Amino acid sequence: MTDELDALGEMEQREAERFAAALKAQRERPLPTSNFCADCGEILEPHRRQWALCFYCASKREARMNWR
Repeated sequence: MTDELDALGEMEQREAERFAAALKAQRERPLPTSNFCADCGEILEPHRRQWALCFYCASKREARMNWR
């Protein structure tokens, strides 16, 4: 029983380290910039370019995510 708990603890530690590494890699990637919305193609305002989504499309995506 103790061996199983040790094995589970080690597996959990490896998964946590893998997740932390993936998160760090994601944060280090530069954000894409675009002049057009990725969903509808509308010209983006300068402050929305780093997300590549207009307000309307971003709102729709957020509503879909919250619905799940």
